[in-house]
Amino acid sequence: MSFLLSQASLAKLGSARVAMQKFDDGLIVLREALQITQKALGHSNKTVAQILCHIACLYFEASELFSAQATFEDALTIYRSLFQNGTDREDACMAQMTDTLCNIGSIQIKRKNFLSAIDYFREALDLQRSIMGHDHPRVIATLDNLGYSFSKAKMYNQALGCYQEMMSAQLSRYQGFTTESCGTLKKLIILYEKTKDVNGAIKAAKDAMDRLLSHTPIPESSVMNEIEQILTDLKQKRKIKRRNSP
Repeated sequence: MSFLLSQASLAKLGSARVAMQKFDDGLIVLREALQITQKALGHSNKTVAQILCHIACLYFEASELFSAQATFEDALTIYRSLFQNGTDREDACMAQMTDTLCNIGSIQIKRKNFLSAIDYFREALDLQRSIMGHDHPRVIATLDNLGYSFSKAKMYNQALGCYQEMMSAQLSRYQGFTTESCGTLKKLIILYEKTKDVNGAIKAAKDAMDRLLSHTPIPESSVMNEIEQILTDLKQKRKIKRRNSP
């Protein structure tokens, strides 16, 4: 019991110093917590993985991306081992594993390694859906990151699929078209334009308007006005495109 209190206190102290941007002090405290935990519980333990993730976040905040990625990968190795061996398959541990996958994916985005980011977000998404369902906020966030990674890798059709799934998840989660859904619609429009599919973009905007009009009570006018403007702009672009077609 005394060990657990010591480890927990050190981890909290390290996190507090990180919050105050005392990165060097925070790193020292968290490393001390890591050593104590590894000595008491061994290296392949979820608590060790959790502290490694704290350290990795500290590196990330300090913009030390290589160190952050390496530390997250050490934590991921532990989570994978626990998961594969059936040592700890509880939802909380699996959720921590998905967070680690997503954090590595985010680092890959910052390093512009978009294909690698796709692999990490895909794995995280599969696990998240299995334990959280299809419309959990974490699932929606991962779909957003995955769609962005596909888009930056110029894999536009795959990106479209991600944002369409994201829209469906948002509609299910929030029981209607919201400002968040409007943000997703804008991303879809950009991708339709990249694939030169103006008709697809117009259909997506019309579908969004239909959802708004069928919702009771009708959502705030700002969202409706925004979609009306999107539709107007798209129809104008289609008119110009037809006019310039041979």
